[in-house]
Amino acid sequence: MTSSSQGWSPPQQGFIKVNIDAAFEGGRIAAAMVVRNEHGYSLYLASKLFRCESSFVVKRDLEEKKPQSGGTL
Repeated sequence: MTSSSQGWSPPQQGFIKVNIDAAFEGGRIAAAMVVRNEHGYSLYLASKLFRCESSFVVKRDLEEKKPQSGGTL
């Protein structure tokens, strides 16, 4: 695994950027999301902690909940 020293870069003017991350350890998942505008201002923050049997189960569950035609989760 490598790490990047580049840091956060803003989106183009008039756009937003959504960054997400997640970690799985010992039957627990932590996920987080931040939405920022081109000035770096946070527009929305979210995090979720939950239990599951494996990270593959979470991926499967999220795939099953994907909207079929342009909807939202």
